[in-house]
Amino acid sequence: MRVLLLCLMMCLASNATAGNKETVCVRQYGLRGWDRPSAYEATVTRGLELNKATRSSRYEPLATYVVFFYDADRVHVLELGLPNLMRVDQAAKDEYGRQWKVSNARSCV
Repeated sequence: MRVLLLCLMMCLASNATAGNKETVCVRQYGLRGWDRPSAYEATVTRGLELNKATRSSRYEPLATYVVFFYDADRVHVLELGLPNLMRVDQAAKDEYGRQWKVSNARSCV
């Protein structure tokens, strides 16, 4: 039993540290409700990796984050409410507490 738990923990840890590049659909909640979805190339990673990359401790180590550039020099870091990015919209929040919906759907509709 202990060996099984150890193997499971090692598998989860190895998956948690990998930053996957994916096309994501995102939309932000604004003054007029939800914006139209837009597609971006993003990196999906854990807070531990973000903390290492930014040499900070701003991010929850076990949380999942979606990081994408929306201009040449502007970036959004969204913390997901669930541990994995899915094909259906799921709640996320940015570093300012603003609400977002994000998915890895094949097309943004």
